[in-house]
Amino acid sequence: MPTPVRFAFALLVLAFGCTKAEPPAPELPEPVPSLRLAVDQDAALLVERLNRLIHDGLDLRVDVSVSDEGLALVEVFEGRAAAAIVHRTASPAEDALAAGQDLVPGEPFRYRSLGEGPVTLLVHEGNPVEVVTLGQATGLLSGSIASWTELGGAPEPIQRFLREPGTGSHRVVSDFLGELRQSPGQTLPHDRAVGTAVAASPQSLGLGGGAPQPGTRQLALRAESGATLLPLAQSGNGERWPLRRPLLLVTRGDEARALQAWLAFVRGPEGKALLEQNGYRPPAARP
Repeated sequence: MPTPVRFAFALLVLAFGCTKAEPPAPELPEPVPSLRLAVDQDAALLVERLNRLIHDGLDLRVDVSVSDEGLALVEVFEGRAAAAIVHRTASPAEDALAAGQDLVPGEPFRYRSLGEGPVTLLVHEGNPVEVVTLGQATGLLSGSIASWTELGGAPEPIQRFLREPGTGSHRVVSDFLGELRQSPGQTLPHDRAVGTAVAASPQSLGLGGGAPQPGTRQLALRAESGATLLPLAQSGNGERWPLRRPLLLVTRGDEARALQAWLAFVRGPEGKALLEQNGYRPPAARP
């Protein structure tokens, strides 16, 4: 082999031997699963606490939109949320829309119960009335009892602060009264607003869920058996507070794994403990 050729060949071998192999490209991390929930205003604080707990225990990002119960169900119907967390089932019109009408295919809403919470009779902390019978509670709600003086309180007319028609709380009270019509009052958009209004009005009666707010307290009920019923307790003979609303997880169609993981965590020991701390108990029966 001529010298120039041998020299070129040697340079080629040397260059090839000195070439370093490219390192493998680093593997990209798996994207964190995400989940969107539509939540009614009364459940917003609870869900925020649940998601904070879940963030520490699961690799899951949860986005929450807060609205009224009807709009939360619409988000599920339109596919913008994987599930809604509300305090009532859908109305017949909402169910018909979800299930599909005429030739439009649809998926009905599916319900899972996360627990039950009381709808309380909330009064100003200065109100001397502490316990009412079931009959007196009916009178307060229907309006046949118009003044606190009829119950041993101040000679003041009762000012009522209610939840809006169509909400879970309003439906519970309507079922309790049966054919009696609920007394009119000022309607407010969520439980916190009810508590704030009651705290500012000594003659008020508020209807809503959640824990009592500063300046307010809950009335107890005297059952026909003589037992005293409290919103978050069970009497010695097993009687429970009669005004209870469900906390429901509402879905439609196929469920994502992220939602299944969220639900499994909420139904686990940590999730159940947090639900109880926020006033929810296992449901008496599935809705």
